[in-house]
Amino acid sequence: MHDVTCALTPFHADVLHSFSWSANVVGKKRWILYPPGKEELMRDQLGNLPFDVTIEPYTLPTHPSYPHRVEVTQSSREIIFVPSGWHHQVHNLETTLSVNHNWFNGCNAEKCWNYLKYNLQLVEKEISEFKDSMTDWESHCQVLLRAHMGFHLKILLKS
Repeated sequence: MHDVTCALTPFHADVLHSFSWSANVVGKKRWILYPPGKEELMRDQLGNLPFDVTIEPYTLPTHPSYPHRVEVTQSSREIIFVPSGWHHQVHNLETTLSVNHNWFNGCNAEKCWNYLKYNLQLVEKEISEFKDSMTDWESHCQVLLRAHMGFHLKILLKS
C-alpha cells in the first residue's frame, strides 16, 4: 500500500507568480508558506531553493527564514488562497483529492509580466554567445522561454 503521508509538492512559487486557490474535496494537507522575497534567505551557494523545507536547517528557530514561515492545516471542504509570489510546500497528511486553479488579473498582471520578462532575460543571457550566429534569435529565445515557463511573451499578450 502507498504511504500518502509522504506525498508532497516541493517548495515552489506558482507559475508566473500567479494567484492560486486549492479546494480540498476530501483529505487533509499541511501548507508551509513564505511571503515574497523571504525564499531568498533559503538559497544555497549555487542559488538553488530547497526541495523540502521540513528538514534541517530550515526547521531550526535560528534559521533566518524561520520567523517568516506560515503553516496551515487544510481539511476537507476547505479552500486556501495563495497570494501571488508566495513560495510554498504542500504535504498530503492523508488520502486527498483537491481542485486547484491559477490565475492572474489586474491586481497581479504586472508582477506576472515582470516575472516572465525576467526569465526571458535569463534565457537571453544563457544563449547570448549564439546571438550573432543565429537567425531569428529572438524567436529562439521565446521558444526556450515557453519550454521553461509554459508561456512566452506573445502567448501572454494574447490572453
